[in-house]
Amino acid sequence: MDDLELPSEPRREGQPGEKVELDALEALYPGYFAEVVSARLDAYTDHDLTKQVEEINSEASRAMREASKEILEPLRLKLSQFKDELGGAKERLSDKEGEILNAIDQPESSLEVETEDAYFDSRRDYWDQLEYYRA
Repeated sequence: MDDLELPSEPRREGQPGEKVELDALEALYPGYFAEVVSARLDAYTDHDLTKQVEEINSEASRAMREASKEILEPLRLKLSQFKDELGGAKERLSDKEGEILNAIDQPESSLEVETEDAYFDSRRDYWDQLEYYRA
């Protein structure tokens, strides 16, 4: 660092001015500090280990995809069959509901109620009812 001729901090009484501010280093030599730090940290980095971990992760991911496919595929097939069965059951249930409702004699009210002036009458079609609301 001495050969970079960086400005030192202002001297204080009784202290030598040997410290250099990092701002000055970055301003005069952009990126140099990052290079120095990376080079120093590189000694503590096991690049082979990083590669091994990546390979293991890749292999584990592949194995999990295969296991997932092996385990889930039969379930997907069963689910598809169940959905088909459920659709058929819903259709049969709907048909049965219609049969039951048609077989029931609907009771009629014995009350004689005048509905001509009723605000709402379900026997009116949509447009007639709308006209009645507006009137």
